[in-house]
Amino acid sequence: MNLDNFKINVLLQLILSTWEGGYNLQCQNLDSAGEADVRENLAPAAHVVLYIAVAKDRGGKNARFLGVSIAETPELNILGMSINLSSCNVAKVLWWYYFSKAIEFMDTIFFVLRKKNSQITFLHVYHHATMFNIWWCVMNWIPCGQSFFGPTLNSFIHVLMYSYYGLSVIPSMHKYLWWKKYLTQAQLIQFLLTISHTLSAVVKPCGFPFGCLIFQSSYMTTLVLLFVNFYLKIRRF
Repeated sequence: MNLDNFKINVLLQLILSTWEGGYNLQCQNLDSAGEADVRENLAPAAHVVLYIAVAKDRGGKNARFLGVSIAETPELNILGMSINLSSCNVAKVLWWYYFSKAIEFMDTIFFVLRKKNSQITFLHVYHHATMFNIWWCVMNWIPCGQSFFGPTLNSFIHVLMYSYYGLSVIPSMHKYLWWKKYLTQAQLIQFLLTISHTLSAVVKPCGFPFGCLIFQSSYMTTLVLLFVNFYLKIRRF
């Protein structure tokens, strides 16, 4: 599976798992979805992964998706990919999202090894290095609940980005890639939506840790500032 298909899979499973868990879009705490996420007494990351591996996902006998009973059909085939609905556990999917951050951080290492110093910007290093470390903390303490929203948007944006990268290597497709200029704008919209979603849980709390919400909105603000600076630079050329 290439990285674009991997991101599509993560995106679809995040949507399915949060839907199955009856997640509240405005604010979702850490335990009300039961076995569709992970219970409140969280262990270190290794224990979380072990728990996920053996946890029995909620069946949802009456749950339906696109008119199909989940109880009757444990698998869906979407865009040519088989999605096992019984494995759609929010924390499990977010673990794979965390794993994808490690893959993305490898970009920086490859740039260094290939001596592509011109491509190693502060934004690139800051974004990938901090995301990897922040998500280590997320998977230790808050691997479900409100944490679902940012990765869902981010996975969608990365599907667009990797689709562009893949198509850009085909010369005959270049004339259809007019939407490249909108990618940075889409990333900025993603950050602003995530900030708005995070602050909505501050205004109307649901039990998700307050400190995590403040950190999330503050961190996303730094990304907005850095990406705005990057966007203004590329607009000058």
